[in-house]
Amino acid sequence: MSDEALVRNALRRGAFYLLVEAALHHGLQFVERQLAIMQTDEDAALSSRALAEVRRKLANIARRIAAAEQAAQKVLHPETGGPSA
Repeated sequence: MSDEALVRNALRRGAFYLLVEAALHHGLQFVERQLAIMQTDEDAALSSRALAEVRRKLANIARRIAAAEQAAQKVLHPETGGPSA
């Protein structure tokens, strides 16, 4: 199965852990691109309720990734205000 098909399946199912895995393995932009493609196909598009839920989950994932990246920068570069080594 292609990466696109796997990610679209995760989006269809909408399970948070599947969306996290998809974002970590393929990148959040790739996941969002697959969602946009799905929404242009009448047969594959999510309902408005499911779409809102998936978008909410993806926004939460994006915030968590940004927070993790920020924390990693503080650890890797303590001279910029992060914790001491």
